[in-house]
Amino acid sequence: MPSKEIKELRESGKLHESHEMALSEFEAAPDNIWALRNLAWSFYYLLKENQDNTEKSLSIIQKIIGLKIPDNEIMFLDKFCWAVGSNIFHILNSQENQHKMKFVDVVFEQIKLLKFSPSAGFSFLIKAFHKSFKEVNDYSNNSSNESQKYSELIEWIGFDNFMEEDYKPYQMDGRQVISFVEQVIIAYAKVLLKGDKIEKEGIIRYEINQIKIEEFLIFLDVIIEKHPEFEYSLYFKAKLVLLLKRFDEAKKTLIPFVKKKKNLFWVWELLGEAHADDIDVKIGCLCKALTLNTKESFLVNVHQKLADLLVQEELYKEASVEVINAFNIRKKNDWKINNELIKYTHQNWFDKNRDLKSNKKFYEEQSILAEELIYNNQKEITIAIDFVNSNKMMANFIKDKNLYGFFNYKHLKINPKTGDIFKARLNQKGDEGFYTILTIKPSADKVLECVKEISGSICIQDNKDFGFIENNFVSPDLIKKHHLKDGDEITGKVILSFNKKKNEWGWKVFQLK
Repeated sequence: MPSKEIKELRESGKLHESHEMALSEFEAAPDNIWALRNLAWSFYYLLKENQDNTEKSLSIIQKIIGLKIPDNEIMFLDKFCWAVGSNIFHILNSQENQHKMKFVDVVFEQIKLLKFSPSAGFSFLIKAFHKSFKEVNDYSNNSSNESQKYSELIEWIGFDNFMEEDYKPYQMDGRQVISFVEQVIIAYAKVLLKGDKIEKEGIIRYEINQIKIEEFLIFLDVIIEKHPEFEYSLYFKAKLVLLLKRFDEAKKTLIPFVKKKKNLFWVWELLGEAHADDIDVKIGCLCKALTLNTKESFLVNVHQKLADLLVQEELYKEASVEVINAFNIRKKNDWKINNELIKYTHQNWFDKNRDLKSNKKFYEEQSILAEELIYNNQKEITIAIDFVNSNKMMANFIKDKNLYGFFNYKHLKINPKTGDIFKARLNQKGDEGFYTILTIKPSADKVLECVKEISGSICIQDNKDFGFIENNFVSPDLIKKHHLKDGDEITGKVILSFNKKKNEWGWKVFQLK
């Protein structure tokens, strides 16, 4: 058998003589596994020798693939991965090679024909392709390759072929780098967020691939459970479910991430996006973002987004400040002033003389809601007003027998009356029933457990200025206002109310028809 001679020639540096002998052996006995192995290893050493020659490297890789190496030749396939990966890294780091991405693309198309088992070599090869396709814009003007090639890479390797070491951070040039798997998560999530390139009749658009996103989200859920140390898994899951308009899932996902990154403006901006149908929360989150110590130029879009929302709420003084801030940042950095900003400056409500810092107190007040979302997860509830003291600007409210209290509405843009129904977020202060209002707005809901309609005859006893419709209390004010007499048939609305003197619940009439 020439195996010994082939090995001796190779070890003495005579790679080409060794290769010719291996090739002759294989041609004479192509079904002999040892002849196949000898030739494969011969090609392997030639590949290592030709790192600087893309043409020869590609030819050798194609010939190795053409040998159709059995899947159980694990040692060789692992070494082959190391060699191909080394070639790719070498080519990528070579500034002289102007066709590096073309080389990597062709190698990838060839290498996809093989099946690899998880190994250190396969991980190394994946890293090489990851670096290539993640950074394609550095080497090519055709940026559309990025999504397609990286997506193809993930489809090829799947999510089950990473080694244990791939999940661990590592040291590079004296600094700690996040694990390779987390790098893949970030890169692939960006590809999915961009979408698949669709070109039709010369028009290019990007289309979200929901199937790919759903498959990736399954993997992300596993990662989030098993590797909570991966900081950005939650962030990109939230971004992707937002893309699918699954807002409740995005909110739940974001809470722990925002807690970790609460000093970064953009996490609050993202939290606001998750509350797409709640303008109060969106305003609160953007205001919170603007309270943080952040480079001014980073906040230009936050100012404009906030301006848009404030205009919707007709808070024009505050909106003017945000428009001016966004305008000035763009002007200072020689950035284009967009049409939306220009349009705002021509509106009748726009005040160009507003103090740029005059919204500081507004930011602080509104950001309370954003903070409450994170730490107390305040939910919006429906309440009814059961008493109003207009002199002290205090109002009693009730949701049910388990949730009731009072609040001051001096700072709120409401003028409540008994029986009014609101959607509100509340924060209890102490144990005396006092609440602060985080958000409040009129509710379209007309049916509540604590409010109902009644009808019947009123009973007013002699020498009494109040009455009852069955067990529903009618106040002296209502009797006097409507000139009621004992036995009158009436229809009205009642609200559940707690009588502190009697320490009991009852119903009182607040409206008569």
